[in-house]
Amino acid sequence: MPSNQDLHDVPVPEDKEIYINRHVTFEAVVSFMREKTKGNQEDDAETTSATTPLSSSKKGKMPPLFEKVRPRYMDMSRSTTYIRNRNEQLQRRRELERSNSLRANERKEQWRAMMQLKQDQEQTYRKWMQESNAEEHRLRAESTTKSKLSKGYSSTK
Repeated sequence: MPSNQDLHDVPVPEDKEIYINRHVTFEAVVSFMREKTKGNQEDDAETTSATTPLSSSKKGKMPPLFEKVRPRYMDMSRSTTYIRNRNEQLQRRRELERSNSLRANERKEQWRAMMQLKQDQEQTYRKWMQESNAEEHRLRAESTTKSKLSKGYSSTK
């Protein structure tokens, strides 16, 4: 396996950007760079021949290189997989949004029902407290005031 130093030894033309497909092998990159920089081909052959084994059987099976290599599944013009994946992703997103909104609506309805129940319970409790307090006030008022019968009799007469 060639080291990363071998990649740094190959001169890169400054006016070209090279995007490497994940299926492209190291040998294909080295041969592509050699073709781009033909001036140093003899020097490169001497330095990299020991480190990069290029067998003749692999040369015919290497994927073609382009100046800008893009993965096929990301190329909209060539790939039905890209379109299918995009449509599936959009469909999953819509289903997720729909289920999230349904769950949010259910939670909202449950919250409203719970708040209504709490308000009803508080209202009945307040009503009960008001009635019991009114009864206590009435009894206390009766016990502190003199009755009409006792007012007529005074002890000073």
